[in-house]
Amino acid sequence: MTYFDSPWTGMVPVDDTALAVTDTGGPGRPVIYLNGQFATQAYWRRVIADLGGEYRHITYDMRARGRSRRSAAAASFRTHVRDIDIVLAARGVDRPIVVGWSYGAAVAVHWAARNPDHALGVVSVDGAYPHDYPDAPPERVRQWWGRLRPLLPLLSRLGMAAKMSAEQHARSNIELIEISAALGPILDGLTLPGPVRGRHGRQPRRRP
Repeated sequence: MTYFDSPWTGMVPVDDTALAVTDTGGPGRPVIYLNGQFATQAYWRRVIADLGGEYRHITYDMRARGRSRRSAAAASFRTHVRDIDIVLAARGVDRPIVVGWSYGAAVAVHWAARNPDHALGVVSVDGAYPHDYPDAPPERVRQWWGRLRPLLPLLSRLGMAAKMSAEQHARSNIELIEISAALGPILDGLTLPGPVRGRHGRQPRRRP
């Protein structure tokens, strides 16, 4: 891991976009935070303030959220999982604790399952549980986002929607429903060398 002593805020280019990243720097244990589905990194400010300087805090806006730029793949769950590697590499971090909220919790669990030797631990907050997830037929999801279409620019500025079309928002929700329904085996197979924490459902196993 590379230590950056000074705080850093900037853009990390990837594919057709650039991600807005903030890194507090320092030698503390690195923690990367993954936002809710359409939220921004600003939601983590109070958490970071409470945890303090013992940790090195890395936050970023996912594609087409917050200050990050638009992207053709902004609705793709697998792309968001892959983007974690891009952010970590840009900041010289190899083994972080991964904290995810809601949609970000599912992203965190999938990333950790693919990278068991690079995840020091996972904390899932109100997400990544294979039961009681929001469920709706795809046509109903598309209808709901279609009704919200006129409000999307305002909701995006408020951190409640992304810089995406109504159809992209719908696809993102539909994909999340499918991924949540299939999370059981992912959680059962997850082993980590460090701490695991969750708010719902079964807990991943800690590697002996």
